[in-house]
Amino acid sequence: MMCSAKTGDVRLIYSEKDKAWIDVISAWDDNYKMGGWDWLGKGSEFLWDSDKDGWRHLYRISRDGKNETLVTRGSYDVIEISLIDEKNNLLYFMASPENATQSYLYRCPLDGKGATERLTPVNQPGTHEYALSPNGKFASNMYSNYYTKAQQEWITLPDHHALNGSRPAGSANPADSASSNISFFKIVTADGVSMEFVALNAQAQEVVVPADAQRAEGIVTIHAQPAAREKHVQAEIGASN
Repeated sequence: MMCSAKTGDVRLIYSEKDKAWIDVISAWDDNYKMGGWDWLGKGSEFLWDSDKDGWRHLYRISRDGKNETLVTRGSYDVIEISLIDEKNNLLYFMASPENATQSYLYRCPLDGKGATERLTPVNQPGTHEYALSPNGKFASNMYSNYYTKAQQEWITLPDHHALNGSRPAGSANPADSASSNISFFKIVTADGVSMEFVALNAQAQEVVVPADAQRAEGIVTIHAQPAAREKHVQAEIGASN
């Protein structure tokens, strides 16, 4: 809604309805704890996140609410925004289309016209945390996975090369995974929903939970979706969970 500070008049500019859930807080925007947004085009549009197509995507909404443009396209959730580079028409964001337990840096045109590009190298599978410079040309990258210790590197973008004089993060060695006491497995619920789990000292497996199953207890980490990961020390798996 938009309110005139001079007259007090209020008008609706955009609304969204869903029977299940609508997230009104932008998790990446610490300056707007009560649900702010990012203005574009000198205040003529704003960037809005929505799950209305089944995935958490970003949209450009005109100030009058009449025009809407999908910016991020594909079968994935946007985990968070890393940088909005309006000058160069680029949006940098974190996502993981193939694996809900991981996170990678992507970019796409801010106007929604063009392909999405993954910037994280394919030889670094796992979790990444980036801090980008305001112009999007440099970044720090913290990288790790369950068999690779955390490594930090300073890089240039979009080529993802280490800065001169800095130590680049090494490639992951899949052979090291054999010595890890962590394993990943999936649980397919009675209604067919596949969920990712992480377990300590357990063998990777795929489990189907029947509707009449009794509860089972274990130490697990639940990765329900990339955009909203939840961790539980003790989980009860059964028909009601």
